[in-house]
Amino acid sequence: MKVKTNLVGGIVFIIISTIIWLIIPSQIPMPLIKSAGVNPQLMPKLVVAIIFICGVLLILQSLVLKKENVIEVHFKKEETTAVLVALIMVLYTVLIIKAGFLIGSFVMIIAMLLLFGVKKIMPYVICFALAIGIYYMFVGVFHIGLPGLGGI
Repeated sequence: MKVKTNLVGGIVFIIISTIIWLIIPSQIPMPLIKSAGVNPQLMPKLVVAIIFICGVLLILQSLVLKKENVIEVHFKKEETTAVLVALIMVLYTVLIIKAGFLIGSFVMIIAMLLLFGVKKIMPYVICFALAIGIYYMFVGVFHIGLPGLGGI
């Protein structure tokens, strides 16, 4: 099946951003005391608005400017990959709980990169460094405990 990437991507971005925009008020409560300006919903709504605008721009690029990439999607192959990715994510969730954030992340990084046939070492190094950086940012900067290495 042939898929127009800009058109389909734009539609998906618009749908997802609209859904998220609608559920933000139920997930992020407003403070009891109203202050002028910044509130907890500001950043999520800003990001969702940017995603929505990008979706509109992709659709305009596809329909008005006629700039489009068409790819061939083979559902049998994609279905197998999607199931494997879902299984890796379930494994990741279990490993985070049982072995900690870093070990779970390292296993997930290796599994994903191997699944997609990455043979160069640099993507592994970069992903490991990002996982370590994210861990220490949450634990050291934000003081949010993550499972593993002194977290929860």
